[in-house]
Amino acid sequence: MEKTISIDTQNGKIPVYIAKKKGIKNINLYVKPLDGRVSVTAPHNSDTERIRAFVESKSAWIEKQLRKAAEYEKIKENRLTYESGERIRIFGREYVVERKESQRPNIRTEGDRLIYGMPENIESEKKQEYFEKWQAERLKAEAKERIAYWEARTGLKCSGWAVGRMHKRWGSCNVKTKKIRLSIMLTFESPDFLDYVIVHELAHLVSKYHDNKFYDMVERFIPGAKAEFAKGPRRPKR
Repeated sequence: MEKTISIDTQNGKIPVYIAKKKGIKNINLYVKPLDGRVSVTAPHNSDTERIRAFVESKSAWIEKQLRKAAEYEKIKENRLTYESGERIRIFGREYVVERKESQRPNIRTEGDRLIYGMPENIESEKKQEYFEKWQAERLKAEAKERIAYWEARTGLKCSGWAVGRMHKRWGSCNVKTKKIRLSIMLTFESPDFLDYVIVHELAHLVSKYHDNKFYDMVERFIPGAKAEFAKGPRRPKR
């Protein structure tokens, strides 16, 4: 059962969602990078005031993660213009957008340039739509190789995978069908983070929950992953 508390920060009160679970030995704090939700998982017999004290001791870290989440809103809310001179990171590499007139939208990379061909009076929604289609194809190409690699390494195999628009999470795993779904927003992150998300979702084939069994599996193949990535990726500078 989930309980909500609030803590005071420099930016006002922040809600914290607490889930007490069996099989958990420690208090774990998370800030979801895609929406800034602050949550805690704790042993089922944990005292709420002890949890509050723990969360308050991490207030500086929480605020730092919330600032990163706010930066991500620029991308999530479609504040990219795709106009010449804009800088965009794709799988850890920075590209400078070069807009060219074209009757049919097309996107390609050449060296450090991301060339976006588009009609002169194209609507911003259409620019975003074509860019997301291009993102999906780039992610499919990258993920196909990485999923095959990690399936061989871990011995865990999904029944299928797909990519799509997911603004609340990086990926998901349906443990019943064993199908994995990846967010196209992963193209804005590093290849290492893509690897982490793939292993993270494959590990759910071992355990549905983020329990010790789950993290033991993740850590076996990506040592230090929980500390490095579970709090969210470092945001690329734009």
